[in-house]
Amino acid sequence: MSNSYWMKNFYFRYIFGKAQWLDWAVIFACVAAGCLLLVTSYPCPEATSDSYNYLRAAMENQFNAYRPFGYSYFLRVVHVFSHSLYSILVAQGLLYALSLGFLLLAVKKYWPPRKPGWFLLFEALVALSPAALFLLNYILSDSVFCSLFFIMIAMVIVMIKEGSWVAMVLYALAFFAALHTRYLAVHFPLALIPVFLFMPRKWYYRVAAILVTCAVLCVLHEQICRNMKSITGVRSFATGFGGWQLTNNALHVLPHLSEKDLELQPDKKSLQTLHGFFLYTRPYIKERTGDGKTVTTAFMWDSQGPMKHVLNQYMQFTDEDYYHSWIAMGNGDFRSYGIWLTHRQFGKYIRYFIFPNSKSAFLPKDIEVLGGYEAVKEEQLEVRYWFDAPVKPAQKARKNWLYRTVSRFLPWIELGTWIIFLASALFLLFGGKRRSSLSRETCTVLWLLFLLGLFYYGTVTYSSPIVLRYWLPFHAVKLCFAWVVLWHGNFFISLSNEATSDREGP
Repeated sequence: MSNSYWMKNFYFRYIFGKAQWLDWAVIFACVAAGCLLLVTSYPCPEATSDSYNYLRAAMENQFNAYRPFGYSYFLRVVHVFSHSLYSILVAQGLLYALSLGFLLLAVKKYWPPRKPGWFLLFEALVALSPAALFLLNYILSDSVFCSLFFIMIAMVIVMIKEGSWVAMVLYALAFFAALHTRYLAVHFPLALIPVFLFMPRKWYYRVAAILVTCAVLCVLHEQICRNMKSITGVRSFATGFGGWQLTNNALHVLPHLSEKDLELQPDKKSLQTLHGFFLYTRPYIKERTGDGKTVTTAFMWDSQGPMKHVLNQYMQFTDEDYYHSWIAMGNGDFRSYGIWLTHRQFGKYIRYFIFPNSKSAFLPKDIEVLGGYEAVKEEQLEVRYWFDAPVKPAQKARKNWLYRTVSRFLPWIELGTWIIFLASALFLLFGGKRRSSLSRETCTVLWLLFLLGLFYYGTVTYSSPIVLRYWLPFHAVKLCFAWVVLWHGNFFISLSNEATSDREGP
């Protein structure tokens, strides 16, 4: 390829060209409109119990085992520029708009529309995701994680299409930041490495992409192990959170054990005691799960629930503080018990946890924090001193109709994007000649989007009760998948121009 060809088609030159200014304007205008609506509706960004953990970690500049430190680091950066609590909304909004532009303009560059108006409408539909816009106003890691995910995917697409080394570096940085924002990103290599292995690039470029991915994971592992040793004295990658989740999820099967199942006992004596106590609480578990119809995280967090009761007993017996006891139980008996019960009752685990949980991915029943408004609590003095939060007790939303109206439609919007995605997938599978006309690069990108969704769906469904905010990144991914498929299906570009349009990049 000539240098002039590379300069003309280089992604980073393309996205900031004059021809794309209108695209950027549409994306930023949609996000700005959402932020303005939030500012006029709520007195300040919303906070949950998780928010205070993130904020305290940021204030103390100290990793804690409850949550990754990445989002707390983001809060520290924001705090350098502004002490206003609204600066969190602004910073998250800017990052979201910028990352969305990276992703959408990658799609536009390699699968351009016949008429610009089609793509401007597509950009607006993607940017105006109600769930994404609402989460800009939360002191939670979900919005930042979503933005990092968009940057990461955009860079992988550029790597596939152009073999760019700059894109590989930015991919590594985005992946590293995503890992430190939510540990869920540790599952991404299950999709990324197969894609890198078969992408149509030189062998050394493919090897480099795989090695970079593995190197980022190794760095994360080393950092977490070092941080855990500094606060617990034990070098361990496990923070305890996984053990709490395992037992919380496994408890869903207890109300449905048969008489024969009740005879099974763990080998370890401490687990036998634990099992006996949890069996005693089966009526409570049955009530919280709607007799097996729903899944919940209540067993982890309910102060009156069985897991917190066990934790309190452990604290009294060992005289350890809450923090270290929480880690010890998560890495110890809770982890062992969750694994034992899940493996022993795997069929019931699928029926009473996996199956109802998987349905929630398509039509989320639990919109969690998106279903109401809770301002920074008055008693959270350290938060109000660090960020200049309004000092008003019992703050409420200025316009309650916004949550009541939009939250009612959020699950159906999620279902709508699934229908679009599944319809485009069926169109691709049964499109005959259209499927065979896909270039190798385009096929690789479609596999990338599909595998990311598949492994993300599998890991989230297996490990945690699904709430709507967990699926935030895939609103854009599902629609981008549909755009690429329909682009080849003569929806946005004529088949008569296929020979010209198939020149999708180097």
